Amino acid sequence: MPELPEVEVLCRRLAPRLAGRILQRVEIHRPASIHRSSTRTFTGHCIGRVFGPVSRRAKRLLFGLNSDGGLPDGFLQIHLGMTGRVAIGDSDQESPAYPAVTFHLDHGRLVFSDARGLGRIDRVWVMPEGLGPEPLDPEFTPGRLATALGNSSQPIKVRLMHPQCLAGIGNIYAAECLFEAGIHPKRPTRDLREAEVHRLHRAIRSVLSQAIHVGWAATRSGNPAKWTLFHRETRGLGSDGKGSGFRVYDREGAPCPRCGLPIQRIRQASRSTYVCPGCQPLKP
Repeated sequence: MPELPEVEVLCRRLAPRLAGRILQRVEIHRPASIHRSSTRTFTGHCIGRVFGPVSRRAKRLLFGLNSDGGLPDGFLQIHLGMTGRVAIGDSDQESPAYPAVTFHLDHGRLVFSDARGLGRIDRVWVMPEGLGPEPLDPEFTPGRLATALGNSSQPIKVRLMHPQCLAGIGNIYAAECLFEAGIHPKRPTRDLREAEVHRLHRAIRSVLSQAIHVGWAATRSGNPAKWTLFHRETRGLGSDGKGSGFRVYDREGAPCPRCGLPIQRIRQASRSTYVCPGCQPLKP
């Protein structure tokens, strides 16, 4: 599943390739991918618009659109789901596998493809609402993290993955952040001490920033499919900047990079969670 770092890298890759392109025609291959609108209405609200800035909110891509007069006219919003890809290329190139929607531009085309069909596209006029703070914003302080976590009795990993708590953190990076902070995923959120919240804040910013750095370095390929789930190619973060592997995620039974104890896999909210019993004690 693409999380904040994967979507951020994709956003940065697409932005300079789309600026100023005119959306001339929309070809919908999978109508179910269009969310909260009929295909006719969606198409009518897209044709003739000019692409502006590309941004990210949580795990969503937001393509700024302008009218032909240059005035801002909302966004094209894409949620990648499990297997969504966004590719931009020349019109004579072979179409990506499993195309859902093709946007024909004045030069080239933008294709949203999706093998499992779980991704969604919206035509929206305001930024997404109801989401938690962005973990990499300068305004995201330890105090804002404490406020976002609240007095919840939820396990801290489950709480971190709630989009109304923090924007963009999913299963992979929640596990990595908690390992970096030395906090057990099952700890009740409200039991975290102030010093632990500060450690978690530092870990979140460090882990996500490093993942973006690794992803940017790893996605030099001209194949946009590799821009999205770069963690599958790099196998994680890696302090060497080359993606030498996640520290705990998907490493059940492997030695902890800090203490050498075997990494354990537990279940939380129907998801696999990876934890080091030595570095992340349940009862600190």
